[in-house]
This record gives sequence, C-alpha cells and structure tokens, in this order.
Amino acid sequence: MYNNFFSDTKKNSKIRHYLNESLAHYDGINYVYAVMNKANTDKILIISDLPEHLVANYLKKKNQNIDPVIISALNRVTSFSWDENIKIRAQWSMKSIFRPVKPYNITSGYAFVLHDCKNNVVILSIYMDKYLMSEMSEKIEENKNKLQGLLINTHDMLLHAYLENKTTGNRLTARESEILSLCTTGKIYSEISALLHISVGTVKYHMANITKKLDARNAKHAITLATELNMISPSEHCI
Repeated sequence: MYNNFFSDTKKNSKIRHYLNESLAHYDGINYVYAVMNKANTDKILIISDLPEHLVANYLKKKNQNIDPVIISALNRVTSFSWDENIKIRAQWSMKSIFRPVKPYNITSGYAFVLHDCKNNVVILSIYMDKYLMSEMSEKIEENKNKLQGLLINTHDMLLHAYLENKTTGNRLTARESEILSLCTTGKIYSEISALLHISVGTVKYHMANITKKLDARNAKHAITLATELNMISPSEHCI
C-alpha cells in the first residue's frame, strides 16, 4: 500500500470504530471497507474486523488485482451478492482467494459499491458465516438501503478527515482567502484583478496554489471544497 494513501493510523482507527459500532447489531458477520484507486491499484486502503494478518497477507500478495469482488465492483454501481464461485467477467473463477477466510466459515456475502470524486472504487463487503447465511441474507436484504447509506457516510467521514488534515497543514494566505472569497461571488479573474490591483496572471497563480493546497481537481472544485469546509470569509470587496 502506498504510504501516503489514507495512511493515518489514528484517523483510520476512528473509521474502524464507527463501522464496528454501526454493524454491531448484525450478529455473525465480518466486514471489509476497501478504497482502491482505479488508475493505480497499488493505492489501496483496507479497514476490517478480520484478523490483521489476513489483511496484511492480502495486501502483500496484491490480491486486489485478482479479487473477483473488487473486479466486479469496478463495473457496478449497485450492491450485489457474491459467494466463492463468483467469476471474473463471468469466465474465470478465483476460489483460491477465499481459502484464507474459510477457517472462519466465510464463503459468501454482499458488496456495497461507491465511486468517489478521487477516482477510487469504494466497497463495503459484508462477509457472512455460512451457518448463518440464510438468516443474515434476509436481514441484509431488508437493510440494503441502510447499509449503502453506511458506506456513503463512512467514506464521507474518511474524505473529510483527510481533507481537514491537508487544510491544516496547508493553510491559505490572506491573499488566497480573499481571492477565493471573490470567486464564490461569481467574479471572473479580470474583475478580481481590477478590484485587488494585481495582474490577471497573479490571480491565476494564487488560484493554482489554492487548488494544489486543497488537492482539488480544478479551481471550481477548490471553491466547492473550501465552501464545504467553511474556509471562506467574506472579502471587503464583496460588499
């Protein structure tokens, strides 16, 4: 796993605690919350209540590249059930990947899927003890919307936790904050340039820095992120 890909142990522990509490009333299940970058599958985070050595071995072998649940999720936007007979592209079975969890009677489950704005596929996979499969399948079917909501809330918590970390370490300067504030009012770069008595090139330079500090895709995305994090204060030029 990449060292800088959601690698803060303290933040991840909070996510694990949230999932443990949220899933506590579902007896007889285990879970895996996985975040994998679609452009670089080596960038992967796994948070689970399964034994740590199983997760470590999975990551060491880079099993995400052959895991039929993850591969299926890449091409899905809705939840789906799976078992050890699940096939990759309806052709190749990868039963071997389930061998490490067989001693825990885990042979089937449900996967809830999300594709985020960072080009990651996000999965909450619920593993069921085979002896409780009938009972738990019914319960999960009844609560599919709640479990999908849990995945959304969990991932939202993760993204905001790491975004707050970035903004704490990359605070905006007074000038950057002023330019960002003016952008939210709909002013274009030439108007901001005239108001602040600086060149258009300087405005663009500051916006590029803002975008980089917030790890945003572009200036518009940076404005959206800053608004969500309550980072924008009204500029005197907005009055």
